[in-house]
Amino acid sequence: MWKLKIAEGKDPWLVSINDHVGRQHWEFDHEAGTPEERAEVEMVREEFKKNRFKNRQSADLLMRMQLRKENTSLAIPKGIKLKETEEITEEAMDTTLKRSINFFSSIQAHDGHWPAESAGPLFFLPPLVIALHITGATNAILSPEHQKEIKRYIYNHQNEDGGWGLHIEGNSTMFGSAISYIALRLLGEGPDDGEDNAVARGRQWILDHGGATAIPSWGKFWLTVLGAYEWDGCNPMPPEFWLLPEISPIHPGKMLCYCRLVYMPMSYLYGKRFVGPITPLILSLRTELYNEPYNEINWNKARNTCAKEDLYYPHPLVQDMVWGFLHNFVEPVLNRWPFSKLREKSMKIAMGHVHYEDLNSRYLCIGCVDEYVFVFRNSILQSSLKMFLSKESKYVECTSSAIQGLTLFKQLYPGHRKKEIEKSIAKGIHYVEETQNSDGSWYGCWGICYTYGTWFGVEALASSGKNYNNSLALRKACHFLLSKQLPDGGWGENYLSSPIIVNQVYTNLEGNKSNLVQTSWALLSLIKAGFGDVDPTPIERGIRVLINSQMDDGDFPQQEITRVFMKTCTLNYSSYRNIFPIWALGEYRHLQARKPIRF
Repeated sequence: MWKLKIAEGKDPWLVSINDHVGRQHWEFDHEAGTPEERAEVEMVREEFKKNRFKNRQSADLLMRMQLRKENTSLAIPKGIKLKETEEITEEAMDTTLKRSINFFSSIQAHDGHWPAESAGPLFFLPPLVIALHITGATNAILSPEHQKEIKRYIYNHQNEDGGWGLHIEGNSTMFGSAISYIALRLLGEGPDDGEDNAVARGRQWILDHGGATAIPSWGKFWLTVLGAYEWDGCNPMPPEFWLLPEISPIHPGKMLCYCRLVYMPMSYLYGKRFVGPITPLILSLRTELYNEPYNEINWNKARNTCAKEDLYYPHPLVQDMVWGFLHNFVEPVLNRWPFSKLREKSMKIAMGHVHYEDLNSRYLCIGCVDEYVFVFRNSILQSSLKMFLSKESKYVECTSSAIQGLTLFKQLYPGHRKKEIEKSIAKGIHYVEETQNSDGSWYGCWGICYTYGTWFGVEALASSGKNYNNSLALRKACHFLLSKQLPDGGWGENYLSSPIIVNQVYTNLEGNKSNLVQTSWALLSLIKAGFGDVDPTPIERGIRVLINSQMDDGDFPQQEITRVFMKTCTLNYSSYRNIFPIWALGEYRHLQARKPIRF
């Protein structure tokens, strides 16, 4: 039985400055669990498998089951259900909040943090499997039980058409399908294994959509280092870019960190033309993934081939011309002496950056940049303000958070750099107002999508003292949210709202369903904007949705994913379904009575 280990770090290679507080990892113990507990786990697994096309998220059930058994839970009062027009009493609010907080307290780990999965993308696990296979470390790093669970995860997130998406709620793509298929094969699955010929159906989806030559650039890279694709079929990733002066407009240091830290090692491997061992399995993949014999593929043509399912923007002609020039003329020169010396130097610089990132993040790499809290110090305050107000700023979320932080700082330290901070807040508010859409919404880059962005826009304006009565922007924002409220009183926005993906307009969830997290964001916006003093009815309708959706144990149901990144891929934070309903209910309770809740 699987056990979640908290704040443990027995491996001497693991470095921690806080005694591993917050670390979580799974270990399999053949002796763990009673027969009843094992039966319960198997039942949950089968339920998820049976409903996997309807409910894509695991809801962290295994982890929550374990933590609730380890913690002493407070008594959960009986739940309350309200009719459509029934009054929301203080008793109803207090009871719902007690139930919510008692449950959430019961899934806190012993070191104080709340464990939760960060899941959704389907391109995290397969590259790990590929890298371990290339280095021959699969069995040393992944126990048989870990390999079994990885395969189970991939099978469970296969779409009904046989392919896999970029993320668990997405339609099938060549990238998701090819790397998921390859991961299964590298973990020992045969070409026709899996229930209902799952592996064969995955392969058929790939072949029916053009074969692996149509995989996008990151996929071409992974297949190449594995040995199932050729470097001649990849557009150049020259490491010489790291030799450019920092003032250069195309210096890779100016790239978004997520892109920079991916292309950094890619450029090294590209310069080295690295390819893993060509084993019989790799030779078999060369025949399985393509519609023509491997040695007859036109790799030069394949460089710019991309399946329509993966292509968000058509390649501009000038882009293909630049790639063609680099591939056909620049690369041959850079690989010959004396220019090859330049390549060797640039590869050393790229690898130096890789080592620096490893050491600087204690081998967490890109994970260490997620959800950091900004700390304002005198030495970095000015540069930080310039960053979030610069012309390259794209995120109302970051700007709003900085405005709220500065506003709070001003309250705590009213005499410190007062004029400078007030000027910066004013410039930030101007930015927020200028980026509001004509319909009153803001576009959210890191959540889905207009509901999320509008919440941040409202919070920024409200923190500066604006409200529904004195701010046109807040009135427009409230009217936008009210126009999207569903008949049941909630809100529910589809990930397809994200501009790069499909529609570039607010899109309801299928069936006009409400989503509790997005309902909470909308309620927080309306409450913060002061709309409750104008007309409390829409807020009350939304609050009823939250109250009536609470489960018997005080938890809230896992629903559709509400996070998105890079405008293309969803990301599930399972704790959101607890945090935001509690937040919205608490704000409404404060609005309702203006007095503390007694527990």
